[in-house]
Amino acid sequence: MLRTSLALALLISAAPLAALAQDDPNTLTQEFISPMGEPFRGKVADPYPVEAWFRGADTGAKGYLTKQDFEADAQRFFKRLDADGDGYLDDHEIDAYEDKIAPEIKAAMGPDPNAVHYSPSAIDMGQMNGESPVTYRDSASRIDDDKAANAGKDAREQALAARRGAGVFGFFNEPEPVRAADTNIDFRVSMKEWIEAADRRFGELDKRHDGKLTRDELPLTPFQMYMRRQQKAK
Repeated sequence: MLRTSLALALLISAAPLAALAQDDPNTLTQEFISPMGEPFRGKVADPYPVEAWFRGADTGAKGYLTKQDFEADAQRFFKRLDADGDGYLDDHEIDAYEDKIAPEIKAAMGPDPNAVHYSPSAIDMGQMNGESPVTYRDSASRIDDDKAANAGKDAREQALAARRGAGVFGFFNEPEPVRAADTNIDFRVSMKEWIEAADRRFGELDKRHDGKLTRDELPLTPFQMYMRRQQKAK
């Protein structure tokens, strides 16, 4: 059921993902949206593109990200989006992001009237509908009964399958992570708001609260889970 529901959410009007059903390992069929909204794409035979984001943000190839690494990566992407260099992302620049840089965000919204919609106040709390990133490994380790653990995992995956926009391809249930940084709702994003959003998201992912974000702390994205199930089904 997850495979069907998630595939529909991904494929409805999603031209950039039209090759998803193809088996050619050289086809660009993998998608990751970074915590700050930057798209990373890869071939089906490549590592999931979260690895490309992690390596790029890992200053000095330490094997982990600090808050400073996270902020520096956020600043880099902000400057790419800030076309006029005025230190703010306005509606025109955010529209360009949605239309040209990450069009799959709009495509993955889908026509479902019951889909999760953008809510600045909810996103400001780092959550949407009470959901925050988790790793199944941690939750399953607290359950002795394998059947119960799998049932909990399946239920969680069903909830993730209902995501829309960037939430399909990223760690957070934020349909539009760039607009989500507009916490004072003045329809533009300042560098200050951007870095504050980066710090919140780093804190959500840093499950050990040690200031070091490692690969094993990163949750699977819904799209990543979908791709893994597709591979196992072959």
